[in-house]
Amino acid sequence: MSSASSNPAELSDATHHGGWVIIISAIFMVLLILCLAIRAYVRTTYSTIAGSPDHVLAVAGVVGIIQTAVVFWEVSIGLGTSIELLSTATVHQLQKSWFASTVLYLIALWLAKCCVLFVYLQLTPNKRHNLISWSVIGFNTVWVFISILMIGVDCELNTPWSHLASRCSGLFARWQVLTAVDIITELVIFALSIYLVIGLQMPAKRKTVIVVAFGLRLFVIVPAVFRLHYVSKYINSANPTLALSNVAIWTEVQMHTSIIACVSYCFKSFTAAVSTNYGATAINIEVYDSTNNRTGFTRGGGYGPNSRIQNSNSGGSQGPFVGHIGGQNRTTVTTGNKRLSSQTSNDSQKVIILDEIRVEQG
Repeated sequence: MSSASSNPAELSDATHHGGWVIIISAIFMVLLILCLAIRAYVRTTYSTIAGSPDHVLAVAGVVGIIQTAVVFWEVSIGLGTSIELLSTATVHQLQKSWFASTVLYLIALWLAKCCVLFVYLQLTPNKRHNLISWSVIGFNTVWVFISILMIGVDCELNTPWSHLASRCSGLFARWQVLTAVDIITELVIFALSIYLVIGLQMPAKRKTVIVVAFGLRLFVIVPAVFRLHYVSKYINSANPTLALSNVAIWTEVQMHTSIIACVSYCFKSFTAAVSTNYGATAINIEVYDSTNNRTGFTRGGGYGPNSRIQNSNSGGSQGPFVGHIGGQNRTTVTTGNKRLSSQTSNDSQKVIILDEIRVEQG
């Protein structure tokens, strides 16, 4: 190997493919950041309370961005560059960095799946559905550790990154198993969306929209299959640092699309359509005092169990659908543009509680 190297991040020719890795990775990272920013704006604008899906999504986004930053650095030192142009020390450095970025990739996929499952847990009170969701979360959590061990321990129990410059007959078989389990869990997650809407009292068209929305996530299987294809070529290549560029590209596409897919389920328009107390429509509740000043409110479309009436003066949470108001009070409940009910209380100590409002859709 020669110690000479050029600037792989700026070139794309027969010996340099790093430029494509930079371009594709940058595009998807920007898309991810925009989606996370939109999600944060929507959550802030509608004053809904952040739930477990938001927290998991935030961590997944951070892990994904860090992983892409590591890939950028790998390209700068030689990923996507023909191996004869790299020094032995550079190849060893790239081996270690690639292992680290692969671990981050596996963690990001795990978090993205958990995000969707936590959305399910927030959307339905069905105990059996929730039990299955928790079981899938538990399995994925155990499996991510197993996955890291599978790609971290080489055939001869050598350093985990040694396969880049050597041969390991079982490495591709390991990635086949990892990809197969990844695809199966995606299918299970999609099947849970069908189970979610089966018992709902809503039009079949609306159920179809919900299932299709969750089904769009299945597109992450496509980059997973392409990635596996290029892993095979990379493992059997006489020029692994150059062949690794295609693996890196599809790794970025799969990871970012998986996280971005979870962002869409957190938008108000989506949760308003499905988070409906198991068949009820999304609602808005406003509480007014005797001078017609709004003293409390909640907006539908958040993660159902986390909805709160906020005190307009203090911004504090009063509990699920609860408003503490003095004097004569009026509570107005609306769904879309329709007013459902209005209540008045003359008891200054009275607490108005709307435990459940169900509007069946014909």
